[in-house]
Amino acid sequence: MLYNNMAAALDGPGFIVRVPMSRAYDHWFPSNPEAEDWTHLNGLTYDADADAYYVSMTWNDAVARIDRDSGRLAWWLSDTGGSFEKDGGATLVHQPHSVQPTPEGVLIFTRGNPRDPTTCSGATDVALDEENGMARAVSTYTSEKCLLVTFLGSAQRLAGGNTLVSWSMGGQLEEVTPDGEVALRLNTAIGAGFGFAERVEKLTR
Repeated sequence: MLYNNMAAALDGPGFIVRVPMSRAYDHWFPSNPEAEDWTHLNGLTYDADADAYYVSMTWNDAVARIDRDSGRLAWWLSDTGGSFEKDGGATLVHQPHSVQPTPEGVLIFTRGNPRDPTTCSGATDVALDEENGMARAVSTYTSEKCLLVTFLGSAQRLAGGNTLVSWSMGGQLEEVTPDGEVALRLNTAIGAGFGFAERVEKLTR
């Protein structure tokens, strides 16, 4: 779970273990060292194969991979600086709210610029070449009706290859194929009632 600029994990019933993420902050310095929420950690995914956490940080326009055991930074991804050189002009990450590792790199829900009403939020696949330190935005899915999500929102790669996108305050959920075709769309008047979303095969009582 995430709170302020820290992450914590449950270690058995009723036990909370703080993840030593402070070691990962050597690359970010707030203007006020005592400031709270200067990263605005808002997305956390655990990769069991790599034994690593992937986190998204809105105020830093960045996502990062952090070793679970040591809390040390493995790499961080941003359009300005970071561990990778940007390959191409497409935006990699801007105001992110979720990040998920993929075989090619990472899937990021990028909210875009909340001060620019022409900005469309979207789900961006970024290919990472860790050996050569290169990052490239392969594709970004935006809804056919441009939706600007200024808070919440998520993108999740499903087992079959489709992507589930939650547009949160837009009151819309979509499941999209790898070709960008809409397989499922749900619209409601709930608006910000959507946050992170997960697909289940069926609901049981």
